[in-house]
Amino acid sequence: MIITRRARPFFVALWLALAVTVFCALYLFTVYLPRTDGDSVRLEIPDLIGTPLTENDERLPDTLYEVVYDYRADADTPAGTVLSQEPAPHATRRAIPDRARCVLRLTVSTGARSYTVPALIGVSAREATVALREAGLIVKTRTVTRNDLSAGQIIAVSPAEGTQMREGEVITLTVSDVATSRVVRVPDVVGMPLPEANAALVLHGLRPQATTASDPTSALGAGLVCSQQPLSGTLVPSGTRARLTLSEGRALPNAADEELAMEGE
Repeated sequence: MIITRRARPFFVALWLALAVTVFCALYLFTVYLPRTDGDSVRLEIPDLIGTPLTENDERLPDTLYEVVYDYRADADTPAGTVLSQEPAPHATRRAIPDRARCVLRLTVSTGARSYTVPALIGVSAREATVALREAGLIVKTRTVTRNDLSAGQIIAVSPAEGTQMREGEVITLTVSDVATSRVVRVPDVVGMPLPEANAALVLHGLRPQATTASDPTSALGAGLVCSQQPLSGTLVPSGTRARLTLSEGRALPNAADEELAMEGE
C-alpha cells in the first residue's frame, strides 16, 4: 500500500513566487542589462548656474539631454542666466542616446519685470500704491494742499502714463491733501434770531460762542443779533469762534421824541 502526501498550499505558493522571481531576473538580465552596458553613457551634470544659456549650447548635447525650462523674473540677474538647476551640478546620471536621455530642469532669469504706467490721475493713492508695489516698483509720494479735492487723491504721476518701467525703478505720486485750517468767509448774521445765526455760522465752518452778550441800546427787536465779531465778510481760519451780541429791544428815544415829551408836559 502506497501512501502519498499532498503538498501543502503554503509550499506551493512559495515555489510559485520563487519561480516568478527567477523568471523576471532572467528577463531583465537578457533584455535591459546588455543595452545599459553597451548603449548607455554616464554623464556628469555640468554647472550652469550663473552662466548665460545660449541656443544649441554645446554643454547640452541634444542626444543626451532633455532640457526643461522654467522662467522667473529676477531684477538682479540678466535675462537668459541660469538661476538654478536639477540635478545639481557635478552629479552623475546615465543616458541612452535617442531613447532615454537625462532630464535637466533649468530655472532661467527673465531679468527685471517690465510695467507700463497706467492712468492714475484721480485714483486713490492707497490703492495705486499697493498695485505699483506688487509690480516691483518703488513708490514715493509727495502731498500738495488742494481744498477743492478730497484727500488722498492722485493729481500727478512721474513718469507719465504709458511709460515703460522696470522692476526696482522709482515712481513718484503727487497726492492731494486738505489743509487742516482752511480759510472761510464770515457770513452776515445781524438781524437774525440766535438759532438761525448759530446755524449759519456752523454752516460756514465757524464755532458760535456758548454765551452771548446783550445790548440794551439796540434798535432791533429783542432776541435778534445786533452785532457780531468777526465782522461779516472777514476771512478767518475754519473753526474760529464767533461772538454774537443780542438786542434787548429797549431803544433810546431820539431828539424828536424828547421834544414831544417836553411839549406834553
